[in-house]
Amino acid sequence: AYTGAFTVHAALGQAASTTTVDLSAQYCSWAERNLVRNGFTPGPAHRVICDDVFQWLSHTRERFDVIVLDPPSFSTSKKMARSFDVQRDHERLLATAREKLDSGGTLYFSTNRLDFELSDRVQGAQRLTNTLPDDFRREVHQAWRLSAT
Repeated sequence: AYTGAFTVHAALGQAASTTTVDLSAQYCSWAERNLVRNGFTPGPAHRVICDDVFQWLSHTRERFDVIVLDPPSFSTSKKMARSFDVQRDHERLLATAREKLDSGGTLYFSTNRLDFELSDRVQGAQRLTNTLPDDFRREVHQAWRLSAT
């Protein structure tokens, strides 16, 4: 979730609903605050869920048209069974999230980890070119588009 920027952008783009999941209560609070600042009410149409994304994905029966995954490079918390490392854990994260896509759905995955290498076992990933304006461009940012399996 972090600041909820993807959520706010989706809501402003007239998404029928959004679901934001983050383990950090602070980040969930920021996402809710930014929804409100942009004219949206957190609730049934724009849910912010404070939970471990792996746990939440493994239990939800929901399906999504679009999923945006922008995980931290590394995270650790007493609330987690083990630390999260995007290099080590991205295959499992992508596979779990991809299972929640509707037919024809799209998953966007990005990372800022300097030495990140997408696993060869991640099938059908299309690398996205950096389309950010020059003043926002960071060479470490990498992104991919994946379709439903």
